[in-house]
Amino acid sequence: MRSGSLPRERGQLAVSYKTGIRVPDRAMSMSIDVPRARTFMTTHARVLDRHRFEAVTTGSAHARRAIIDALGAYRNPYGGYG
Repeated sequence: MRSGSLPRERGQLAVSYKTGIRVPDRAMSMSIDVPRARTFMTTHARVLDRHRFEAVTTGSAHARRAIIDALGAYRNPYGGYG
């Protein structure tokens, strides 16, 4: 082996010391405390995200319409959002 030669240059692959991805089983998964999440969203989230949370957790048509209305605050003068 030549000094300063990289494995890639010699057509070899470097040895990876990374561990594989471990997918947790169902027993280790988290449950969501929806009432606490709702409290957090009410006190900390943007209006848009509050409506999104409400639409996801209740399926409310009113909340879905409110999302569209709340998007108006993010519209720029050129008609886009950002």
